Amino acid sequence: MAKLDATFINTTNKIKVLDIIRNSDFVSRAELVKRSHLSAPTITRIVDSLINQEKMVEEVGTGTSEGGRPPSLIRFSGSDKYVIGIDLGTTHIDGIVANLDAEVVTEMRIPTFVESGYHEVIGRTALLIRDLVDRSGVPAEKILGVGMAVAGLVDRKRKIVEFSPDFGWHQVDIISDLRVEVPYPIVFDNVTRVMALGELHYGHGHQYESFICINVGYGIGAGVISEGKPFYGAHGMSGEFGHTVVDPYSDARCLCGNTGCLEALASGRGISMAAQRSLA
Repeated sequence: MAKLDATFINTTNKIKVLDIIRNSDFVSRAELVKRSHLSAPTITRIVDSLINQEKMVEEVGTGTSEGGRPPSLIRFSGSDKYVIGIDLGTTHIDGIVANLDAEVVTEMRIPTFVESGYHEVIGRTALLIRDLVDRSGVPAEKILGVGMAVAGLVDRKRKIVEFSPDFGWHQVDIISDLRVEVPYPIVFDNVTRVMALGELHYGHGHQYESFICINVGYGIGAGVISEGKPFYGAHGMSGEFGHTVVDPYSDARCLCGNTGCLEALASGRGISMAAQRSLA
C-alpha cells in the first residue's frame, strides 16, 4: 500500500509540475518550487525525468541572475509527441492527429450510422483511428494515446458509458471494446465536458478559472469548469440539464424516455422532430 501511495503522489506531483511548465513560455526550477510548493530536490527529480525520460520538456538557455549562477530555463516540448482525438457523434465521427502543441497533422470525418448498433459504431471508430495514423505518417511509437468525446452519462469510476440517450446505449465499455483493435491507451469523457476543457486551455475560457460551457446541437448539455478543473458533481454527471423537464404538459418525447425535456423541445433533434410533426 505504501508503494502504491508513493507512486500516486509522484504521478500527481509530476502532472502538477508539467501543467505549470506547459502553461508558461519558459520557467526556471526555482520558479517551479515557488509555484508548485514542492521541495527543490523533488522539482529537480521531476524535471530531470521530464527532460531525459518522457522527453516532454527541454532546456532553452539561462535567465537573468539575481545573485549567483543564472538560472537555467525550461519549456514544454510537444512538437514531437502526438495524440489522436475522436469526437464520437451521432451523425459523424470526427478524428484528428495532433502534436502536444495542438498543431493538427491530419483530420478525417466519417458517418456514424448509429442505427447499425453499438459494435458496428465501435468498429468504425477503430477503423478511423487506423486510417488517421496511416494518413498522418506519424510513427506509431510517437503516438501517446487516444482521447475521445462521447455523448452520454459517463461513470468515471467504472470507465463506462452508463447511459447515452442519443445512441441508445446502456452500460457499454468503450475502452475494452476498442482495445481489441487499437494498440494505444484510451481515455474518454462526456462530449460537453471535453468541449469545456478545450475552451479552458485554448478558447475564451483561458482567461477564467470558473465558467459553464453550453453545448446546443443534436442534444443539449453543459460542461462546468470550477477553479480551473472540470466539475463532475457527486456522481460524476454534472451538466446534464438537457434532460430537465421544462414543460410537463408537452407531448414531445425525449430519447431519455421522458416528455417535455429541454432537449426534446430545443435541441437540433427536438426542433427537427417538431417540424416533422407539424408537417405530418
